[in-house]
Amino acid sequence: MESYEPDLDEDGVPWASPEIQRDYEAALGRFMLAFNRLDNLLTQLIKTVLTKAGTADLFKQFEVMPFGQRLRTADLLKTSAHGQGLSAIPVEKMREISEHRNNVAHGHFDQNPFSGEYDIVSKKRLTYSAVDLDLQTAKATNAWDALRYSEAFYAFEVVPLPPS
Repeated sequence: MESYEPDLDEDGVPWASPEIQRDYEAALGRFMLAFNRLDNLLTQLIKTVLTKAGTADLFKQFEVMPFGQRLRTADLLKTSAHGQGLSAIPVEKMREISEHRNNVAHGHFDQNPFSGEYDIVSKKRLTYSAVDLDLQTAKATNAWDALRYSEAFYAFEVVPLPPS
């Protein structure tokens, strides 16, 4: 593993405080991992519903879609006979989490070397601190917990016994 080297300007002055940047990187990593866990469970739930509906062959299309389209698909599937277990998924919260994920995933860390303040430079010019990212991590974890209820619905679904 390589050691961390701060970016330096032409005078050898660090452009970012190593501690602040490390804290931010760790918070960003936690958020990205929490989002990916949420994304993967959503994908598995879509596969489960499609399989129960006898249309598992459609799953390959959904597997490669962006998160927003898979979320829309899950929202539609919850109205189907086989999608009952998806009825409580927090669609709006997950959309919001996804928007924050996109902002930070495509943003750039830019720190003022004199004040220590930093921005995440993105198209929307939003600022996220490590605390903000930890809040989003908590929201992603809560949404994942909600999806776990859907997962349990399908894992413990009543299966009728054949007549004897």
